[in-house]
Amino acid sequence: MIQVISTLLCDTAIQDAVTGKNSYIGVFERINAPILPVKIRATLAVRFKLRGSEKDHSIKLSVINPKGEEKVLTEFTTQDWSGKERAVAHFNMDLEFAEEGGYAIQVSAKEHNHWELLASEDLEVGILN
Repeated sequence: MIQVISTLLCDTAIQDAVTGKNSYIGVFERINAPILPVKIRATLAVRFKLRGSEKDHSIKLSVINPKGEEKVLTEFTTQDWSGKERAVAHFNMDLEFAEEGGYAIQVSAKEHNHWELLASEDLEVGILN
């Protein structure tokens, strides 16, 4: 089974062309907006462990709102990662938050025809005072 080692929500991610090192700018876990709804552009960085996982996996990124409702952001397969032990993926996302409260950005993998939660990044949305 594929595993998630870590997740990080930030403004932008940069990968050095020579060293392959990743830099993360503007790491956050809270959004303070002047009004709602608020739209933001964010990057979700996810480090995957693939060792022991010979097959391709379907991966889903979702936002869960304070009411528990899910909005799927994207789905993809890991076929481009064949033969790798680890992979880092950066997902650039346009997000909209309509209400205050606790949200979650979730990473899930399809296993035996159902979605298995791999990781969840909490995000708090509030209004500036």
